[in-house]
Amino acid sequence: MAVATTPIASLPPISNPSPSPAPSVADSSLLIEGNGRNARNVSIEGRWQSQRQFQLLDTNRNQGEVRIVTISSHPWIKLLVAITAAIVVGIIFDSWGWGIATFFILMFIFIWVASWIFGGTIKSKVEVDDKLEELLNKLESIGTIKNTLPFNARGWCNSLGLYVQLREMANMTRLQAGGEHKSQIDAWQDYSSPESIFEWKVKKYISGDWEKLVNPTLDIANWLSTYGGLPKEYADSFNRAIQVFKKEGRLELPNIKEPPVSKAEVLEEMFRLPDVVKMGLLPSRKGFIGAEANVIIQKVNPLNVGAFPIREEANEDQINEWLKHPQIDCLLPDDFIMSVASHTPMPVEMAERILRKLLQEKYDTYLRMAEERIRSRKPG
Repeated sequence: MAVATTPIASLPPISNPSPSPAPSVADSSLLIEGNGRNARNVSIEGRWQSQRQFQLLDTNRNQGEVRIVTISSHPWIKLLVAITAAIVVGIIFDSWGWGIATFFILMFIFIWVASWIFGGTIKSKVEVDDKLEELLNKLESIGTIKNTLPFNARGWCNSLGLYVQLREMANMTRLQAGGEHKSQIDAWQDYSSPESIFEWKVKKYISGDWEKLVNPTLDIANWLSTYGGLPKEYADSFNRAIQVFKKEGRLELPNIKEPPVSKAEVLEEMFRLPDVVKMGLLPSRKGFIGAEANVIIQKVNPLNVGAFPIREEANEDQINEWLKHPQIDCLLPDDFIMSVASHTPMPVEMAERILRKLLQEKYDTYLRMAEERIRSRKPG
């Protein structure tokens, strides 16, 4: 479908817009509906109000003006909840003995259970050097791919005997890997503060032969992701490949003819990956400001699919003119100007440059994931 573009000459005159009132942090909300559907009926004004809130929230965080209040980070909230529950129980059962017991039970749960799982900063017991970080990133890739596979296909990722679990827990991610019944590594990524959002903290790490299975297991996960699981017609050859690896130490997975995929398609798909959406909604953490930040927010916004479409034949000079526009190159861009600009195609080179800066060392991992997702949707 052809995408309409607006010549630079037709831009409305530039004026100094009156500053918009800053949205309150309490008004900010996720752009993804609970049922996962795209809310196509949301107005341009409504979409950009949400995007402004994300960007302003991120700016305020960086300035130290935002403090997220949670039951785990504020002891007085725990105490208040325990006291309230104790009073309610005491009234219901007409027994202050039950109320006092309820208070101490809740405080025990908050202090020894909730605080251990969710509270505060996780302290790393193992120093994370470059080699260990590379291992963790590979395991994270395996876990991420595994979680995107159909449930009945995830077990094939364990074919070599390496079991990887990646789970989201409150404000952190937990990664475990090792044997079926005993983990050899236990690590966390804590999202409670912007400074530690991409840092691994390792509570347990036992080096051993299991690490030799990481690369071939990642190859298997990528192979399964390409086809959305294990195709029935390749089940026998896949199992033979696993047996050969266990005997000879070499992995040769079935070679399935892959449908062609363009670079523009892959880059477009990368902006839709959940982890990229998460990073793209707060681009200033990766050093993006002004126009580039606003373009990224438009690209990852699930309510605005198709903004700045990536094209091989796109004119870089045209989009650069938009990026220099003073009503886009600012913290809170003008709604109308931004919506008109979003019809302008983005060159492949520019999209790749932005994604490399946003994803850094994880770029190649997400590139493969996006490419495999596209291929899995195409007929062979």
